[in-house]
Amino acid sequence: MPDLGALVMDVSRPPGGRRFWLTDDMLPKGRRGQVKPSFKITEVTKVFFARSADWLRWIEQDDQSGQVFSIAGEPLEIKRTETGNRSYTLVDVERLAHALLEHRKITVDQFIAAINIILWMGYSYGILTTQDILPVRVETTHPRCRQLSLADISGGEAEG
Repeated sequence: MPDLGALVMDVSRPPGGRRFWLTDDMLPKGRRGQVKPSFKITEVTKVFFARSADWLRWIEQDDQSGQVFSIAGEPLEIKRTETGNRSYTLVDVERLAHALLEHRKITVDQFIAAINIILWMGYSYGILTTQDILPVRVETTHPRCRQLSLADISGGEAEG
């Protein structure tokens, strides 16, 4: 697979020393108080992970440990609508991407792609600014120093 480093920003460094790019308090609310944007499970799987509508359900059914939807042992909160359907905000999708990478259900390249989609949507909704998402270029003259990408430091590929 070609190196995507030139096409994507450094997703490993959220601004302001935050652990994640987005927080719940950053998300805009609609006239009725609902968080914008929000996504159905099929939109999440297709748009952010390029997978089938049932992909997350299959992962959940196959998860014997009950830990796939967690980050460092901390379970993700899966929100539901009044009718019981899952509903995801950009914050939820970012956390989900981290959990799926941690549990090797997606590759580093899939993680980078998902985070970039999240960031550009955040920018389009006015949640993130140009300064938030512009890549930081590290310049050095030392021949043995270079900027590393997530692929450089990755410990492996996803299962399946």
